[in-house]
Amino acid sequence: MPEAQSAWYLQQIVYGVEQRTGIPLYDLLKQQLDLSAQARVECLLREQKALVPCSEWMADLILAAGGSLQDFELLQGEEALLSERGIRLLAVVWMGECDLYAKIARQHQQISDDLLE
Repeated sequence: MPEAQSAWYLQQIVYGVEQRTGIPLYDLLKQQLDLSAQARVECLLREQKALVPCSEWMADLILAAGGSLQDFELLQGEEALLSERGIRLLAVVWMGECDLYAKIARQHQQISDDLLE
């Protein structure tokens, strides 16, 4: 992916998802990278002038939310064709309709309750 698209992609994923879900993606990403890769990511995240929109970030969010390759089709440039399911999955993450921390807390509470029985 060209650098200008990479900057757009990273900004959408890191800043957008973190803002909407509260999951510190940037911190998690930094833990997995060596110092040179961290510096590269930091430069891409700071880029403001040479951004070229792309739709790959939507596809990756749909896949991460449990979608499949049938839920989207990447078209030329920044366009994508999403299935109805793809739209719903993207909305769950992108529109902040999913409180992941609350879901995790409920799962842990259920496990704790089951262990106490």
